[in-house]
Amino acid sequence: MTGMYWKTSFVLALVLILFGCNTSHKGDVLIEVEDYLDSPADYILVDLQSEDAYLNGHIHDAVNINRAEFENPNLPIKGMSMSKEDMESLLSSKGIQPNAKLILYDRKGGVEASRLWWILKMYGFENAQILNGGMDSWKGEITTEVPVIQLTEFHFTGTGQPDMIIDYDQLEKWRKAGSIILLDNRSKDEFDGLVLKNGASFAGHIPGAKNICYTNTFDFRPEHYMKIKPVKDLRTVYSAYANPEDTVVLYCHSGVRSAHTYMVMTELLGYKHVYNYDGSWIEWSFKSSATHSAFIIP
Repeated sequence: MTGMYWKTSFVLALVLILFGCNTSHKGDVLIEVEDYLDSPADYILVDLQSEDAYLNGHIHDAVNINRAEFENPNLPIKGMSMSKEDMESLLSSKGIQPNAKLILYDRKGGVEASRLWWILKMYGFENAQILNGGMDSWKGEITTEVPVIQLTEFHFTGTGQPDMIIDYDQLEKWRKAGSIILLDNRSKDEFDGLVLKNGASFAGHIPGAKNICYTNTFDFRPEHYMKIKPVKDLRTVYSAYANPEDTVVLYCHSGVRSAHTYMVMTELLGYKHVYNYDGSWIEWSFKSSATHSAFIIP
């Protein structure tokens, strides 16, 4: 009897591991609207929309931090991440405490939220989640009322993770050695050189890169619109490009869409060696512009 019970329990556990854990995001970096509504007082909501969009309508009590506010203004390359000290000043001005529990959301499926999440994690702040589906999944009240902010003294207290990021020199060393898988998270038209976005020196992609647009992670069915696909589906998508033990470098136009892919690959799929190239195509095209004709690939 004991042996039969043990075998039944083992089979049940195996089924849960193989199937249950591969279909749900519960308990990880993503949080569902329903789970937030169960205990809203425990969280600070951070709205990543533009200031105008935020003022036009946001979730009650959410504070606004738009992407431009955490970009580094002191570099020639636009869009790169803000320094640790400047991030501390920014978060202090938004009334955020070091022990706060944050829920980040936007109206773009979490791509802007992922960029802030990535920067926070890089500097050691681990207590941030992303609202799955963002504003598209929110069914509650929308307000234009702006909350009163009490200034704080925010300081990062956790251990930072500088190995989440890679710079141009390191990328080129690895790329030329053929020791990485390089994934371009932009649209196919950008990858093929058919679209030139502001800030880039020329159109095309980094030699050796494979194109997998970040939108491959989204479920576009009406009832799940802009939510992240189930883990089993994500695994099917990304296993065609890299194995969990591979060294993977991600880039896009300015490190935002690739931060979203970084979140998916590391937090949801368990890839171990993933790096986000912060300067992305803006920096790479700028530094390679002297020989750019070799890299415009139709």
